[in-house]
Amino acid sequence: MSNTTMHSDRQHPRHSIQTGCIVFTQDGERLLGERSLDLSYNGARVRSCEPAKVGEKVRVRIQVPKSDIWIDASGYVARVLPARRRGEADPSIAIEINRMDGMLRLLLAASVRQGPRTLYGERGRARDYVEVVRRIADD
Repeated sequence: MSNTTMHSDRQHPRHSIQTGCIVFTQDGERLLGERSLDLSYNGARVRSCEPAKVGEKVRVRIQVPKSDIWIDASGYVARVLPARRRGEADPSIAIEINRMDGMLRLLLAASVRQGPRTLYGERGRARDYVEVVRRIADD
């Protein structure tokens, strides 16, 4: 496991939705984020307020987009993203949600699907490292 990600298997597509998404450490001592950058059925990418560690357990409050409803959940930090993509000004953290009321999860999923799918996270073709080394050696 690297220090930036726990795994790269994404089960549900992410949608570019900015909404209230408050992320605290499990003990409630530190605020890690306050705004989602994208959401999925089982996770969120949140603008980071403070450094977090991969695997750190968190408590999450997500505002259902375009409503006054807030959903409580828990999960862990799956990735730490240092704002390297074009257009990103702030670092972010990816939260994997592993506990949420089932009906509220369905409400969130239905709401999230209304937003545009994010292009981030779409995987390109696998790199052929042997070919890359071969090209470097030929130069």
